[in-house]
Amino acid sequence: MSTFGNKALVWWNYHQHDRATSLRFNATDKDFQLQLLNKWYPIGMMVGLGDGKYQYEIVEYIEHITWWSVKVVWRVDGIMNGMQSTRNPLSLYPSPDWEKKIKREHKISRIL
Repeated sequence: MSTFGNKALVWWNYHQHDRATSLRFNATDKDFQLQLLNKWYPIGMMVGLGDGKYQYEIVEYIEHITWWSVKVVWRVDGIMNGMQSTRNPLSLYPSPDWEKKIKREHKISRIL
């Protein structure tokens, strides 16, 4: 496994959205990409697009020929709106509550 893969399983930086990270993610094995999605971008996670509003929910993983993406739907006041899109997960920012929850769970699992 690559250095990127080893590091990505241990810790994920949601705020590093650069071309190099995107290229590394897209170049990794699809099975490993799916592991990363399950761990750091779980179904049900509320995310934003960098505008400070976290109104999108991850509802599905979409498999492509050489990579995975996520399907997000727009939620307003907890109600699912009809608007949905498929996105590269690295372009999404988790809500502060979700980020705190996921990183807390990861730290606890490493201690136990």
